[in-house]
This record gives sequence, C-alpha cells and structure tokens, in this order.
Amino acid sequence: MLTHRESLGIRGLVAVCTPFAGSRYAKYVLGQTLRAFSPTDDTIVLLGRDSSVNSEIVSIFGPFDPHVPDGSVLVGATNVQVPVSGHFRILHAPDTIDAAADAVGLLANRPAGHGEDPVASADDAFGSDDGTTVIDDSPSSDAAPASVSTPTEATAANAPTLAQDHPDILVSAVALVRDRRVLMVRARGRDVLYMPGGKIDDGETAMDAAVREAREEVAVGLVPGTVHQLFTVVTQAHGEPDGRQVRMVVFSGVPDAEPRPSAEVSEVHWVTTADADRCPPAGTEVLKQLAALDLID
Repeated sequence: MLTHRESLGIRGLVAVCTPFAGSRYAKYVLGQTLRAFSPTDDTIVLLGRDSSVNSEIVSIFGPFDPHVPDGSVLVGATNVQVPVSGHFRILHAPDTIDAAADAVGLLANRPAGHGEDPVASADDAFGSDDGTTVIDDSPSSDAAPASVSTPTEATAANAPTLAQDHPDILVSAVALVRDRRVLMVRARGRDVLYMPGGKIDDGETAMDAAVREAREEVAVGLVPGTVHQLFTVVTQAHGEPDGRQVRMVVFSGVPDAEPRPSAEVSEVHWVTTADADRCPPAGTEVLKQLAALDLID
C-alpha cells in the first residue's frame, strides 16, 4: 500500500509487531493466511530489505523475538523498541500505545507524498525527536543493524514527548569508532564517561548538533558525506528525577583530526562494552547497540 501512496495520500505506516506470525502457534490459525507473514517467507524477506519503502514505516516491537534470529529491526525504518514481551501483550500495553500515539502524531505532521516530491523518511522525522531505534532501559538483545537515512528536517522545536510532565531531553551524540572501540569523554569534575554530544538547540537538526558538539568537545570536524544516523536510545536521564528521559540520537562520522579534550572535556577514552559500568544509562545503551551492530567489542 505504501508503494501507491501518491494516489492515496499516505504519509506513512505505524506497525506494531508481534512474534505470533513466526511462532509455533501460527500453524493452528488459517494455514498460509497468517504463516505467509513468517520472517522466513521469501516475499517478506524481500520487502524487509526495501529501505525506500521502509523509511516511511515506524515499526514498534518488543525487546526480543526468538522466532526472528536476525533481530526485529526493520532496515531503513524508524524502529521503536518497547519493554513488553509476549505474543499479544504488546498490542495493548501502555508503552505500546504511547509509542504509537507519538508515531501517529509525527507522521500526521509530515506532508503527504506526491510523486516527484516524496515524503521525508520516517527516520528523518524521528531523527532529533524520537529516533530510529528506541531502546528502553530494560535489557535487550539480538538487535540487528539498521540502515538509516540521514535526518534533514527534524528539529528540537517540533519534537513530541511521551510525558508532558517530564519533557524528554533531546540530545545528539557522535560515535567515533576506531579498532572496535568507541570514543567517550569525561568532563571536568565528573567521574562518568559519556558520548561526545549535547542538547539539540531550537531550530537545529540532530545532525547539525552532532557536528557542532564533536567540534566543541573533542576538537574535530566530521568529514562531509560521512555523517550518518545510526540509532536513537531512550532511557532515564542521568542525574534527573525518575521518569525524566533522555532521547539521544547517535551518528557515525569520520573525524578530520585526532580527537582531543576541548571545552569542558578533560579526558578522552577509547572504550568497549567492558567499560559499561563507567557510563550513565544512555551511554550503556549506546555501547550495547554499537556491539549489536558489530562495530565494537
């Protein structure tokens, strides 16, 4: 249906994914009708790799689907992970409803696609707001790599929030990877390691913020054409009241110089997942996701 959006005025699709279609229970339900949507079906596999179509999809799924060995991340889509397990519980869980409401509101505010003027990708719209891969603070596993378009239109000013009482803190960060390690920094007077990055200013895109923060904190520019959005993590904000979340959009990029401490940064460190205990919650989730993408050890 998304491939014919020009005539239908479709802005995108919000999909809540349940592992039921690939489970042992599916064989009891309407034969091929349901089982045709198994993740091993040739047509489904082919569609799953169509990033041009997937870029208009917000896919909401649980932390782990044992029936999808390569993970539940849909290539090119905005992938929203909620901390809800089970075949049917995810369909009515409050976390799912909140995520779906955010996604619908986001897509509704985008212009409908019209032939020569296609809609911005869902990950563009979610880029500085809610992100490409939303990871809850609960443990997750088996996340697969996501191929994500570079955000161009999202700004801090148009960001939706899940809780009006505690607006999410919107930040961008840059993952500089070398020899299967990622660069983290320590600020003066602080004992934790965090990603080079900071808050997204009003009117600034997530990518612009990442490029700016890289220069301000580790004194490097990012080579044009090498900056790409990897994922977004959402978790409890470090040092904030319970329930206040940080939404961190993480970008990759190639530095144009050797990173060094700058501004309020006192040290730079090349770390792996073994250093997760030195990081605040968002940093820990970033390490998990980078490892899931096989970028770091």
